[in-house]
Parts: sequence; C-alpha cells; structure tokens
Amino acid sequence: MKSAEQVYDELKNLLLSDLPIYIEEINKKYNDGIILEQFTNTENSISTLKAPYWKINFEQAEYSEKDILIENAVFKFTIELHAIGTGEELMRKLWRYGEAIANTGVYLESLKNGKYLVTCISH
Repeated sequence: MKSAEQVYDELKNLLLSDLPIYIEEINKKYNDGIILEQFTNTENSISTLKAPYWKINFEQAEYSEKDILIENAVFKFTIELHAIGTGEELMRKLWRYGEAIANTGVYLESLKNGKYLVTCISH
C-alpha cells in the first residue's frame, strides 16, 4: 500500500509533466481570446511564484475496516488554483484549468473559487 507521501508525489509529478499538454489543448478547444498561461510551478512551493500557480494540500486519510483488509487507503487532497484576471474571465480560467487537470485522468470534485477536491485510492 502506498503512503500519502507517495500518492502526493505522483499527483505533483502528473501536474508538472502532463498538465502543460492539456492546457494547450484547452486553449485550442475554446479559442475565444481567453488564454490559459502555463503554471509557474516547478514544485508545490508558492513562496516565490507569480500567478498562475497551483498548490496541493493534504486533507485526510481514510481507512475503513474493508480498506484495511484489502490493503487500501483513501487519501484526500485539495488543489488550489490561482490565476490572473477578474470577474467572469477569472472564473472561466479557473474552470478551464480544472478541466485541463481532469483531462490528465485526475478525478476532481469542484469545491469553490478554484479549489478542487481530489480523492486517491492507494493499493
């Protein structure tokens, strides 16, 4: 069974390596003047970043009796997206960034204001 740190690293690496491709696809798909810039992240640190950037936060781990028996763990993370813009343009950007992340295969549950819940099952 993977640890929360291993699952976190896989999620982070997915965002760093695969997400740029999907951002380009979203820009081509909509082609309406709203351009998603590539995220400035090279890690999960936001101390020196300028928008747009993402931040992954570990929320919780769940181990039900069934999960313990089959050696599963359910980890929940949030991904916070930060972009440049105001009003409707900013909301469109945040939704499109969320769509790009979902296209990588990560299941997202929209929370609000550019924040998404990610649930990962570790075996």
